[in-house]
Amino acid sequence: MTLPNSFKQVSINVSGKPVLPADQVPDLVDEQGYFLSKEILRKKKSLCTEQIYQELQAQYNKAVNSGIKINHLDTHHLAATFPAFKETYIRFANALGLPSRRIDTVTAGQTGLKVQTPQAFDMRFYDDGVDLKKLQELLFEYKKKIGGGSFKLL
Repeated sequence: MTLPNSFKQVSINVSGKPVLPADQVPDLVDEQGYFLSKEILRKKKSLCTEQIYQELQAQYNKAVNSGIKINHLDTHHLAATFPAFKETYIRFANALGLPSRRIDTVTAGQTGLKVQTPQAFDMRFYDDGVDLKKLQELLFEYKKKIGGGSFKLL
């Protein structure tokens, strides 16, 4: 079994500082201009969706303008599961037309994704689960389950 020699994803990030100036995304940042904590963002039921969309676009543009040829989208720390981000992320992914990771195994509600998505998402290859033996086991498990389909390991 061979793996592609490169995976080029944009992992939308909501930690640290945004790409856009803080005054353009005030709903998303604290007084110092850093993204609100994941805990706060996860609990917020509503944020300005246009600010979210513009920041997603700015992060994507920064990657593309740096010469990266992107072949799929993702979110860092499962940001697409945050209630206020989910629908905006789906709209953004659909507008770009790039394949995207689904996170339905973590939280329901990404059925609106119209782009190509993996058939499976597995979080067992993370933290203490990262070693060559575990990777081989998971690759063979998914080869049996989905054949030539695609899956995402975390």
